[in-house]
Amino acid sequence: MADFELTVNSEKMRDICEKIRFGGGEAVTVGFSEDAETGKKQLMLLASDEIVQAQGFVPVDVKGEEEALFMSSILLDDVRQISNYGKNIRLSFSNGSCKITSGTAKMSCPIMNSGKRIELPQEELAEGLAVSVRTDDFRHALNVGGVYAEAESNLQVYNKSVCFTFHSEDDGYDMRICSSISGSFSSYSSCAVTTDDATGAQLAQKQYVLKYSHLKALLNCVDDEEIIIVFGKTHIWIKDSNAAYIITMLSGAFNKVLLDLYDNEQYDIRFGMNRKELISAIDCVMTGRKEINNIRASVWFKIDGSKMAIESCDEEQKVELEEFAIEDDGCFEQLYDAAYLKKLLLVFSSEKIMMRAVKNREIMMLYVSDNEKDLAVMLPVKPNTKKDNEKSNEKPKKASEKTGGKKKK
Repeated sequence: MADFELTVNSEKMRDICEKIRFGGGEAVTVGFSEDAETGKKQLMLLASDEIVQAQGFVPVDVKGEEEALFMSSILLDDVRQISNYGKNIRLSFSNGSCKITSGTAKMSCPIMNSGKRIELPQEELAEGLAVSVRTDDFRHALNVGGVYAEAESNLQVYNKSVCFTFHSEDDGYDMRICSSISGSFSSYSSCAVTTDDATGAQLAQKQYVLKYSHLKALLNCVDDEEIIIVFGKTHIWIKDSNAAYIITMLSGAFNKVLLDLYDNEQYDIRFGMNRKELISAIDCVMTGRKEINNIRASVWFKIDGSKMAIESCDEEQKVELEEFAIEDDGCFEQLYDAAYLKKLLLVFSSEKIMMRAVKNREIMMLYVSDNEKDLAVMLPVKPNTKKDNEKSNEKPKKASEKTGGKKKK
């Protein structure tokens, strides 16, 4: 390795290093390019674990003949610490090592033999379908639509992933995000995207499944008000003003019947209430009850005429809602999971929410909506019967009393 020296602005270097943490891996690929607009030299940093990848650029001054190389990911921590000591950071490469200085601080970082990266096939790059979206809209849709992707559950179907679908609207195209826990608890949200009609028509025929945590981490890196997302065959790549990110998609698909629930506008009974009052009522009736995945972590919704009450599963604790409105007086009594319902209510933002119950094959599905864009569907919990309670209170039989046990002599 020939000796050379790099000088970069401390703040810009720190910002880029924080962004490429998204890529993970043990090494940072260091390269050089020219800014397309200014023609000036740029330092390129890339990190990847071959599932996700982040690449960023920062203006650089070079002394000597620069050389592409690999550095330990310790570089990211070094830059975070040393960037506060001076306006610029200097990286000096000599005899296979790197010394980092800024102001009065000096550090070192190991040189690596190799680094990982994702190489997108040319075919996938050529056939990618691009949309632009406001970052805040995307963030909100992911928070609401992905609420059940981060929920702890023993029901693993769809868990930890979100599904993207696209739909034509009167004023353009919407990108919908859905998460679900075994189809029993599903959340949905949508945001407007900008694309041409040909691309929109192709996107409307597809669905894309991605890991929720990857998207959440990505949005913590993005600063721009608007970003471009390109959907390929097996990856998506995202661009902002000074960085680019790649995420590998998950295999599999969400059930279309589950995705189509978003468009169902039918109901057997519809009612509205104050969101914060409902959260307080759930907290009140759940006091002293175990919040685990069993029947005791559920609450009753009981409507009688124009009144509504929230009750604990054992019906020993009860709160009547003050702000409650129903379209037509009626009766409704169903048990729903308290933890998953509350998790949803906490990501909603409106003062009042609407609920509607739809009977589907003897199951009363509960639709909970915050606005036209945000929605969730919940299946009821089966209440314990007296026979179930008696069975759960039975003492376990001894081995000799069970079928197949040894007979007593």
